[in-house]
Amino acid sequence: CAPLVACVSRWRAAHRPSRPLLAITFDDGQRDNFLHARPILREVGLKASFFVPVAAIESNDTLWHDRLAYAAQRLLECDRPRIESSARALGIAWRDRSLTPLDLVERVKSLPSEARARYVADMESACGGPVRPDWDGMMSWSELRMLSEEGHEIGSHSMSHALLPELDERALRYEI
Repeated sequence: CAPLVACVSRWRAAHRPSRPLLAITFDDGQRDNFLHARPILREVGLKASFFVPVAAIESNDTLWHDRLAYAAQRLLECDRPRIESSARALGIAWRDRSLTPLDLVERVKSLPSEARARYVADMESACGGPVRPDWDGMMSWSELRMLSEEGHEIGSHSMSHALLPELDERALRYEI
């Protein structure tokens, strides 16, 4: 078990241990990675790879998919008919009570970026504004430095966590 780059390097060097190589990775740079995963990794003596969206780290903004999931969860708790109606408009039948806000996020990913942004804003508006749990937030640069100093790998997860297939060349260059 090692950070991703080390596992890939070992694989490329044709190192095939009797047990499979394993890389522990964390995407999106949320503070809970630092607060909860870091102590566990330290306790068991493992290193991991943390991939962060740079602009979100700079601004401490909630990523669009988390904003939508938080709003959907709030609506499931207080206005289930609203979320069911909204989901039906996207072709999701909420008759199955096992569906979750993550199911909605997956469906919304297929919308064009402007429609996706409008949908997220509409869902937040239906909740009375953005819903951000107290525990939510992005890691800071100093927390990322601490992870790096402890031997963890820090990598880019783009600048803004955009859906890359929708971007033109200029926007792709920025994100990458």
